[in-house]
Amino acid sequence: MMEEFKGEIVIFYPEQQKITVIDQTETNEKVLELEKIILETPQIILKTTNLIHGGIYARTVFIPAGLVATGVLSKIDNMCIVQGDITVTTKDGLKRFTGYNVIPAYSGAKRAAVTHADTYWTTLIHTNQTEVSAAEAEFTDEVDLLQTRNSNLLDEGDTKCLTP
Repeated sequence: MMEEFKGEIVIFYPEQQKITVIDQTETNEKVLELEKIILETPQIILKTTNLIHGGIYARTVFIPAGLVATGVLSKIDNMCIVQGDITVTTKDGLKRFTGYNVIPAYSGAKRAAVTHADTYWTTLIHTNQTEVSAAEAEFTDEVDLLQTRNSNLLDEGDTKCLTP
């Protein structure tokens, strides 16, 4: 189920100072501001699995409850399958997705999100690539922000590509 989220994404940083970083007037610039703050804090590993098959790259990220996160800037339109409870920036403002949802995602979008419960986010991207690193580079110019490219954040196995 999708519903309009009437609130805002707020974090307390530093020393419990309230900073409203995302509201109904979301822009990529605001998401970038949030990302700068997040990158100054300790990072956690988000379990990521990859599958390339039939011209589709599926990238699934498990996002634990209570996490504020940002995604990379997308260069191409794609689709997302979301299972859980998450508030995320969209081209129409903040939206809360609960349960199972399939949503469009547009090129030029950079998202911010907060999870209210454990959430799985799968991005489906058309590709002719056969290697994950090449598919990532086709999808975004911000590959250096992906945990699959940041070896000091990875658990063993996080970069493997699942095969059918």
